[in-house]
Amino acid sequence: MNTLHVVLAVAVALLVTACDQRSTGSAVAVSRFAQEGEGTVNSWIVEDSENLIVIDAQRSLSAGRDLADDIETRGKPLRAILITHPHPDHFGGIDAILERFPSTPILSSPLTQRIMQNDENGFIALTKQVLGSDAPEKQTIPTVTFEDGQELKWGEITLIADERGVGEADSMSIFLEPDEGFLFVGDVVDNGMTSFMMEGHTGQWLLQLRNIRTDYAAEDLVVFPGHGPRGDTSLFQEGIDILTWVRGAVGDRLNDGLNEREIDEIVELYEAAYPDRPAVAAVPNLMHENIRAVAKELSTN
Repeated sequence: MNTLHVVLAVAVALLVTACDQRSTGSAVAVSRFAQEGEGTVNSWIVEDSENLIVIDAQRSLSAGRDLADDIETRGKPLRAILITHPHPDHFGGIDAILERFPSTPILSSPLTQRIMQNDENGFIALTKQVLGSDAPEKQTIPTVTFEDGQELKWGEITLIADERGVGEADSMSIFLEPDEGFLFVGDVVDNGMTSFMMEGHTGQWLLQLRNIRTDYAAEDLVVFPGHGPRGDTSLFQEGIDILTWVRGAVGDRLNDGLNEREIDEIVELYEAAYPDRPAVAAVPNLMHENIRAVAKELSTN
């Protein structure tokens, strides 16, 4: 554990009670914006009496416009948009929001900014193919970067940036609101949904999850995931359990290669073990693709 994570662990341990994101006693309120349907994704609206920020910015221009409508009804200046990681379902609506709030700074880690700038994972181009005119012609990238451990502040809103590197994506930033006990985790975990494992980093993701579980061990934290409703720190153990299960199920069948029948069998077993978990992305047969990616990862490693 590095020095930053020791400091964060101490800050978390000092939290006595968790404040509900809508409680009247909280200086900071959090609201979830998510459109219904396949691949639903969260934007978290964080506000105090005079300021408002948004964490992640939806998948498409149309969703971004709906998010901008929501922001506008609140009657507060949009101070910043924070991007947790370089997957387009979390930043595809930036340009639509900027149409309404043109001076808003876009913040990310340097690594997320670089990946978006160069489309290193190819996801921006792929999203443009899939969404057509509902994706920006040229994706706006973050204009401001924060450092690991940097304190970000807007009025009563305080966030401590914690860059976790490779996991579900090639870069992942999480944010702790220490005064309220709020933890915004991007796609480190989801809540009640089937995760995207196609980046093929489940081993590093597992390590990331275990470290975060340790560093943020206070049971009273409110956890705000990239997909699904808010939860608590038990989501970290659930994420560990699911990734461990998938890697085990795939690894047990890898000796002679993984055929389609075996992939179907793993999907059936997964759906029985973890029922009613819609996909976080509108990818046909996402769990089948997840298993292929994990098989490639385990074969390579």
